[in-house]
Amino acid sequence: MWSTFGCMGIPSFLPSFLPSFLPRVLALTLFMGAAQAQGYVEVVRGATTYTSTIGITDAIAQAGGLQAGDTVLIQGLLNGSGLPKAYSTSTRSETFPIQIPSGVTVKARDYVAVYVVAAAGSGVTTLFSLLATPGGVAPVTRLEKLNVSGAVQAVVLQTGANEALTAILDKVRFGRNNTALYAVAQGGLLQV
Repeated sequence: MWSTFGCMGIPSFLPSFLPSFLPRVLALTLFMGAAQAQGYVEVVRGATTYTSTIGITDAIAQAGGLQAGDTVLIQGLLNGSGLPKAYSTSTRSETFPIQIPSGVTVKARDYVAVYVVAAAGSGVTTLFSLLATPGGVAPVTRLEKLNVSGAVQAVVLQTGANEALTAILDKVRFGRNNTALYAVAQGGLLQV
């Protein structure tokens, strides 16, 4: 016998001591888990969204590059066993470094961890390069909820003469990099 809970059928034989929300959480987790195994990346530009199931650099290419105000939403990858997979040169045909102009936000889409990794032996020196803008004021560039590893320099922030770069790295985890964050201002303004 099945009773219904909203639009989901919930078995009526579940033990009565379980909290009433648990069947909904379990059903939602199972449903969401199946959808997340594939992974996808969206570049949101105003009312237009460019989506790729291949990877980050493919989504950026579909959008014709990135510009200030864009948001890149990355869906975490899971393998068939539910373990995390990485966006890398070997698994998703990523091309590094991924160049992020001033004023762009790059972040995980939701709670599924996003790993951006330089595959062993790939020769990748930089995963993300945050680009400065000419002049004294730069829109904020954000990296949020990402795990980056395997590169010589995971994230590079660099300004030249009369350039500015303002960056916020929120909940970015670094692992297995020679240098996690390489930041240098050569005659410009750099705020991290």
